[in-house]
Amino acid sequence: AVRPVSKQATNQRIANGEKYRIKAFKLRTEIRKSKQRLHRERLDAAERAALLKAIKKKESNCKRNETLSKGKVPKNLPEELRRELSDRAAHCANPATGGRVGEVVVSEFEADALMCHKLLAGKAVMAETKDSDINIISGGITISSFTKGKFELSCITASKIQDAMKFLSNESKAVFKPAEFPIFDGVESPRLRALMMVMMGCDVYLAMKT
Repeated sequence: AVRPVSKQATNQRIANGEKYRIKAFKLRTEIRKSKQRLHRERLDAAERAALLKAIKKKESNCKRNETLSKGKVPKNLPEELRRELSDRAAHCANPATGGRVGEVVVSEFEADALMCHKLLAGKAVMAETKDSDINIISGGITISSFTKGKFELSCITASKIQDAMKFLSNESKAVFKPAEFPIFDGVESPRLRALMMVMMGCDVYLAMKT
C-alpha cells in the first residue's frame, strides 16, 4: 500500500527535510575544521585519538542527516514500484514457498486502514510498519524493523507470533520477547481493541517481538 498523494510531502515534512540539510551542512563544516587541526596542530597521541573519534561520530551523524534530508517519496513511486516488481517477476508465486507480491495499491486516504483491512481479511500475511496501531486493530503480525539482514516482528497475540516462529530455520537466532503489559492478548473484537487504543493514546503499546 502506498500513501495517497496528499500525504506524500506535507509542509512539515519539507521543513524537517530542510532542518536535516542544515544540520548536515554544519556538521560538514565542523568535520572539515577538525581534519585541518589533524594536519596543522601538534597533537599528542591521546588528543589525536580523541579528535579522530569525534570526527568519525560527526561523519556518521552527518550521513544520517543527509539521508533524512532527502527522504522524500517520489511522485511516480507507484509506477516505478509496479515496473520494478514486474521486471523481477515478483507477482509470480515462489516455487519454494508459494509466496508472491500482490498488486501495488495507492490508498484513497490512509494507508493504515488499507493495511488493516488486508490483514483482517486474510489477504496479507504481514505488514511492514512501525505503527503499533496496525498491530492492535488488525491483530496481525507486522515487521516493525528490517535492516542489514535483521528483522523484528510484532504482534499483540503471543500464540500467533510463536506459531510464526516455527517457520524460521534452525539456524535462526530469533528470541521471543513477551509484552510487558499484554492487555490486548485475548481481546477478539477489533472495535474493542481500537477503543482501548484510543483511550490509551494510540502509539503507546509495546508489542510482542522476536
